[in-house]
Formats: sequence, C-alpha cells, structure tokens
Amino acid sequence: MLSHWTAGSITSTILAGVAYGPGLFVAVGYNSEIWTSPDGLNWKKPASFNSTFNFLSVAYANGVYAATGAGKVWTTTDGAHWSETAASQWGPLNQITFVNNEFVTIGGPDGNYLTSADGFTWSGGEEIGAVGVAFVGITYGNGTWVAIDSSGETLAPNPSGALNQFGFSPVHAAIVEHPSTASIPPALANCGPIIFANGIFVAVGPNGAINTSPDDITWTTRNSGTTSNLYSATYAAGYFVVVGDNGTILSSVDGTTWTARDSGTTNLLRAVTYGNGHFVAVGIFGTVVVSSDESSPTITTQPANLAVLANQKASFSIVVSGTPVPSYQWYFNGKLIPGATSANYTIVKVSAVNAGNYTVFISNANGNITSTPALLTVDTSTVITSSPVSSPVTAGPNATVVFKVVATGNPTPSIQWQSAPAKSTVFSNLTNGGDFSSVTSANLTISNITGSLSGTQFRAVATNVIGNTTSSATSKVATLTVNLPAAIANLTLTANGNTTAGNVTVSAGQSVTFTVTATGTALKYQWLLNGVNIKGATKATYTIAKSALANSGNYTVSVTNAFTTTPATGGPFILTVLTKPAIVTQPKAAKTTSGGNATFSVTASGNPAPSFIWLHGGSTTLPQNVTYSNTTNPTTASSTIKLTNVTADYSGSYQANITNSQGSVKSAAPVLTVK
Repeated sequence: MLSHWTAGSITSTILAGVAYGPGLFVAVGYNSEIWTSPDGLNWKKPASFNSTFNFLSVAYANGVYAATGAGKVWTTTDGAHWSETAASQWGPLNQITFVNNEFVTIGGPDGNYLTSADGFTWSGGEEIGAVGVAFVGITYGNGTWVAIDSSGETLAPNPSGALNQFGFSPVHAAIVEHPSTASIPPALANCGPIIFANGIFVAVGPNGAINTSPDDITWTTRNSGTTSNLYSATYAAGYFVVVGDNGTILSSVDGTTWTARDSGTTNLLRAVTYGNGHFVAVGIFGTVVVSSDESSPTITTQPANLAVLANQKASFSIVVSGTPVPSYQWYFNGKLIPGATSANYTIVKVSAVNAGNYTVFISNANGNITSTPALLTVDTSTVITSSPVSSPVTAGPNATVVFKVVATGNPTPSIQWQSAPAKSTVFSNLTNGGDFSSVTSANLTISNITGSLSGTQFRAVATNVIGNTTSSATSKVATLTVNLPAAIANLTLTANGNTTAGNVTVSAGQSVTFTVTATGTALKYQWLLNGVNIKGATKATYTIAKSALANSGNYTVSVTNAFTTTPATGGPFILTVLTKPAIVTQPKAAKTTSGGNATFSVTASGNPAPSFIWLHGGSTTLPQNVTYSNTTNPTTASSTIKLTNVTADYSGSYQANITNSQGSVKSAAPVLTVK
C-alpha cells in the first residue's frame, strides 16, 4: 500500500489540512482554499468561500467536516457549503481532531480550546496549560486526555479528567519546542502533533523526532532515519504514517521501526489522512500525494478450454492480480478481438467460425503477461446465419413476396416456416396451399397479397439432430407490411346540419363541410374548386366556416399516396351560395337640356341574379321616352335606363330598387337636371 505514491498539485497555495468522510476527501488551506475529491486523485474546488481565511486543520466525524484556523471553526456536511459555527475569543485555533466522541480544537497563545459533540455547537476556554504557551497537539487514549504545548511538554488531566483541569507533566526531553526557522511558514512554526492508536501514543516534531509512549508517563525516542521536521501523523489500515519537510513520508506497523517512503515530491507535507483505500497527504504549493499498491500482473487462474454447442454462449475468464488494475486484450488465433478488454470475454452465440485458441494479454505500468491458450471447440449444430428481412409490398392480385433464411449445420437442417398475427408472440406452423408455398424450404413464397396480411409476422425454425440431441435455431422475425393504394369509399357534404352525397344550396354565412372517406397507406388529400387546388385544403375534411358567393362552384377531391399510379378522385359537388343584393356601382347625377338625352346605370351583386325596378321621384311611373337595358354575369347584374328627348317634367331623382329571393336594396337617388 505504501510502496508507491502519486504526487501532484491542485493549487499554488498552502494546503494545511485534509480529512476523509465516506466517499469524500476534503483539503483546506490558506486564502480560504477548500478542495474536495472522491478518490484523492481528482479534485475540484467548490463555490468560492465567502471569507478571507487561512485554514490550518480539518477533521471529519459523524457526517460533519469541521475546519479551523485563526480562532474560528467552519463546518460543512458536504464539503461544498460551509458555515461559521464557532469563534474563539482567546486566540488562534491551530489543530482540530475528533477523539473520545467529540471534536476538539486547540491553539494559542494561552492554551485555547473548543469542544463540540456534533461540530455545530461549541464550548471552551483558555489556559489548559501555561499562560503564553500554545497547544500544538491533543489526543485521547487509555482513558486519558494528553496534550502537547509549544514548550515541548505533555499535559495530563487532573483526576476529574476535564479539559480545563490539565496540569503540567514534563516528559522525555525529545519532545521539544519547534525551532523558529524562517523557511517554515509562520502558521506551521509550532508543530508537535500527537495521536493514540494501536495501544500507544505517538508524538512527532522537529528534526525527525518521533516519540512513543504506552501511558504518557514513559516515553521512548524512536529512530526516524530523517532530520526533516515532521508535522502530522495518522494511523489506518495497520500503519502509522507520518509526513513532514522535503516530501518526507515515514511508515510503521508498530510505532517502533520506521520506513521512509518515496512520496514523489520534495515539497513540505503538512497533513495526512486515510480513506477509500489510500493515504492522502497535502502540503505547500497545493501539493497532494496519494498512496497506492502497485505490482505487475500475476495470473492466478488461467482461462479454461471450452466445448460448446453452436448457438450457445461461450464465456472465457481469467483471474489476475496486480496494481494498478491491469488492462486486458483478448486474441483469437493470434488476432486481436476488438472491444474484448475485460477479464471476461463472452461470445453470446458461438458458431463454427469461433472455434480456435483464445489468449489474453494482461498489462499495467509495472509489467505484462500472456495467458496460456484456451481452446474453444464448437459442436456442429443448427445455426441461422441469415434471417428473413421485413418487407413492404403493395397489395394486388400479382403481388408476391419471398422471405429467405440461411441455416447451417451438419446434417443439413430442416426448415419449417411459422407465422403469427401482428403483435402476437404465438407462432403456428404454415402449410402449403392457398397463398403460401415452399413452407419447408429456405424460401417462403406468399402470393396474391391483400391488406389483411399486413403486420403478419414470419420466422423460420431450423432443426437437425446431433447424436441423441436435437438442435434447433429460430430466425429473427420478419414482418410483412402491405401498402394499400388510395381508394375513395365515400364522399359527403354537410350543410345546415344535414349530410348529403349530392349538391347543396346554402345561404351566405352558413358553414359547409366536405368529407371524404378513403382507404390506403399514408394518404394525401387535395380539395379543388372549379378544378383549382384550394390552398391548405389537404385533409380528409374541408370546411367553409362562413360561405360566401365566391365559394359557389364545383368541388372535387384528389386522394393519392406513394403506392398509387393514378390519384383517386371524388365529386363533383356543386355548392350554390345564395346572397342578397349588394350595390357594386351606384347611379350618378346627370344634366341635360330640353330635348336632350340622359342615362342612369346601376350594378349589383347577388345570387340569384337580382331584378331592377327604377323609380322617378319615388314613383314607379317613369317618363314616356325611357328604354331599359339589363345584363347578367356570374357574379353581378347591371341595369341601365336611357331617357330621350327629355322635357322639364323629366327632372327629379332616379333610383333603382334591386331584389332577389334573399332580400332587396335601393340604390342612391341621383338627380336629373334639365335646363
């Protein structure tokens, strides 16, 4: 576990603390640096920390991370959202730990401390030790609290055991104050952490100092093999691990004999923790180092020979050890198998072409090895090598489709075609006759196809016998899609609430709906008026919400699809829209001399064509010399009166009364002036 370390950097700032909770490492440091990682290798920085703060230590317990620094405690449950939960009025808080079922954070200048059972509610005070002496380490073991101050003394509690009742107990001289050295960041100047694990206290400090004690009374200096300053210690997975200056990492299984590890960095390492199967240490310049077990691949179980019936599953597997996790590549008869890159290789349905030798090449960063060949023997049984393909066909008396299947095996398989209704899973054997032929051969023929067969499913079952074993294979299902040409079944017109198949006459403003019922696949519609396409009238129903005179005419419909040579047409319907008269052109005033001539004309629309009665001075009695002229076209009618050899009694107003079956209207009454 400790032979190999991966070193990297995630920021340029000092990382001073690191802790692990289930599934998440949290590292903290100067300038409000907070980083999280699920594995110690891949780190991300949560949303910016809304404070300028130098974190010095972090601890985890019971779903809570708590971090300390300049006299404050910040707490989170997810590593991303932090809140200030405590502030010490007595000075800085340099270290935090969770021991004896509570968080404890300590510092200086007068032995400051805070405690919390849940990481959110804190209490504490100062002067656990001597005035002016900061605390640099605290732990709990063998039923007692033990703290180390910056003068190099350990303090054990008075009989009550409360944290604020410590008294001095000088111990082995090796536990001394950290030297003041300019190359050490000021916040790290006082080191001397202490932990209790595996039945002993372990305290570390400057110049490679490691001291152990079973009881905080008798202390022993251990040979660390280094003169580097040591700043942090932890115990996990059966190892004590200590980190310090110059990338120093030391490990021990018993606290007595220590082994130096290659961290891959020369940067100062400030804190270490364990989680997710790895030790993780952090330090200056954003350094992160992660431990890993590494070894070259070793095969513990070779892939075995297989004898498999064709069309069945064949699975090869190999058991390999090695760190990092090895990669795999399977080969068939010496040729690489694309995508076969795991410890298991499965052929879902084997065939004769799969018979041969299979090997796997295993490698990691520390070496590689190739397995012994595993022989795959494929028994000769029925295999479908080509299944029938779903096929569309246009219905008709000459419509024919052929479904094909290819089956291999020895002896040659027999074939039986089956069918099932659309969406059904129940298949039945087909027999020759009617529209089906060659139902026991490789090519099934279906003739005289009608729409009733659309959606029918077909498959082939191939069977042979190997010894006393019957082997069979079923092809994929092919679906017959029958496309029907367009055909009109019915055509209706609805007006005034009545539906008819004939012509219709309506009054203007009434709604009219044309409806066509047609059969066929993916039909397209187009309604026409007097042989011209009606824009937007492309559905089976065409409605005129408010009919007008312009809607009168012959209506037809064209129905077609991709399977129709000549569109199906319906109609015509003759729609007649009746409208009351409306003035199009008014008569105009006229002037003439006695004996002269005058003309008045009016034009009106309406259906049926309107009639005209002229009035002189409001009377239907007109002067003698009057001639009439009326004209009618499809949308309008006109009437003109001509007055000749006029006299003074011709003077006055002339007006047309225009009528039809839908109503009447009077024109303007212009005046004839005779001079």
